[in-house]
Amino acid sequence: MISPYARRAGLLAILILGAVLLCTCDEDEAEKARRAQAQRQAQLQAQLQAEQAQQIQNEQSARAETATRNGWIVGLGSGACVVCLVVLLLGIHIGSRTVNRYKKEHADG
Repeated sequence: MISPYARRAGLLAILILGAVLLCTCDEDEAEKARRAQAQRQAQLQAQLQAEQAQQIQNEQSARAETATRNGWIVGLGSGACVVCLVVLLLGIHIGSRTVNRYKKEHADG
């Protein structure tokens, strides 16, 4: 026959082992939850970095487009200045020849 103390000791041992098993399982679940949270944070951080990189790339593209457009406008302005100078010099040349021809005609006449 089993003594009552042995029975109580056996039940107490089973109870302690059950508590240890539950604590271990709870720690595993808590560790899994922490890992999942850390993974979610890492994913959110990566997504945020990707969005920031895309935004920076869009801004750089917009700046490059603006610089190209500004360069094109400056080129047109420079071309217009050259055309105006050529027309002005041509006008001065034609006017000078006309004035000289007028002087020559009236000097003879």
